[in-house]
Amino acid sequence: MAEAPTAQPGPDAPLERLLTELRGLQSARDDQVMKIVGLIDALPHRGALDKLLDPLRPRLARLHPPRPLTFPRLLFRPLDPLIVDDAAWREGEGTLPRGLLLPLAREVEKRLDPDQFAALEGEIRRHSFAETTLVEKLSTRLSALAGPVLTALTAPPSGPYPAGMSGETALALAHLAGRLLTERPALETVVRGLRAGGGDEAARVLLRGALYRGPLDFLATMRLLSAATGSCSQIFAVLGSLASTSETAREQRETVGGFLQGQVARVKTFLNEAAGMAGEAAGLARLAAQVRELGTMLRGLELCAQKGGTFPALSERGADPATLTQKLDDLCHSLVSEGLRTQVIERPVTGAPGEAAEREANLAALLELMDSGRLIAKSGADYDFFLREARSAVEKGVGEMGKLDPVARARLLEYLAGADVAYVFYKAQKRGAAARR
Repeated sequence: MAEAPTAQPGPDAPLERLLTELRGLQSARDDQVMKIVGLIDALPHRGALDKLLDPLRPRLARLHPPRPLTFPRLLFRPLDPLIVDDAAWREGEGTLPRGLLLPLAREVEKRLDPDQFAALEGEIRRHSFAETTLVEKLSTRLSALAGPVLTALTAPPSGPYPAGMSGETALALAHLAGRLLTERPALETVVRGLRAGGGDEAARVLLRGALYRGPLDFLATMRLLSAATGSCSQIFAVLGSLASTSETAREQRETVGGFLQGQVARVKTFLNEAAGMAGEAAGLARLAAQVRELGTMLRGLELCAQKGGTFPALSERGADPATLTQKLDDLCHSLVSEGLRTQVIERPVTGAPGEAAEREANLAALLELMDSGRLIAKSGADYDFFLREARSAVEKGVGEMGKLDPVARARLLEYLAGADVAYVFYKAQKRGAAARR
């Protein structure tokens, strides 16, 4: 793997040497990643070092390191599901490139009352995102202040912009961010309602308004709703009902249809690429999360069709929601069955450092994937069979399992059958060993 880029000598040279010596940040251990993030966050001027975090952002989302509060981070916290790396940003998708956030934050800072901004900065200083109550209070206040400021911009924000972005596009994204921050209270009301099993009317009003404002607002709002509710299937039911009414104009229905087509394409892509992600625990954990999200979304697409959302994307032969759900179910069964066999039960025991921990991590991730699969399976009988087979192999010491010591096998049994079963197994192994002596 390529080494981390060597930074220019300067006051932060010790940190830069540390980063270089790590021989590629993507291969760093979790504790190293946490240390690196803490060091970079402590710098008064992060500069190009901040770019070194880009490959690590998926891991940062999992590790949740205690990031210090800053004005730009706090400002765009409500829009985090929309933020993508500059290289991944595509115009028209309703997302915000990370490289545009600082220019937008500076525009807000310039237009706030100086005393108001100084007071806000004073409250932010020396605090972190771990202080959730404070973060929520400050974030809510800042959204109310910044939303109108960004919406009212009449000229493109001062750069620099991400490569290839025009001033016109930057201004459009500033307006989008402003509208979404202004709409934040309405969106949070919808999320609370959906989580409580209701909220249909509030969701209908929010989505109708987003459709009226245009495709960017609609796509961004759907992303925010999906992230906040785990792709709640009820959102899609509301969408189908809304799209089938006479109040919805043809171009708005086309926007909805394009969005639904994109969701179907996501499932197809996942089905084609998932097997390549199943080689290690981190990949399996990502698979488990995606299966949960896509399974929920597919249920939503079925509800959308039932509510009158008659779109070509939902009736394509072999790619309708019901068929895709079955394919997702089949894929899950295959990955779990094969993974338990190759990554746990039949994985060669070599005694290499960290081997036991990797085996346990793989098993934990496979069980997480199994739990996700149960959410979409018509029956969990196959998964129960997989568990019984794996448990039997560990208990009987079949093949490679016979090369593991009793402690290692007991730890695997704890994942497969619970602590009580693991304890009984370990005690029996100890008694057997004592009797043989």
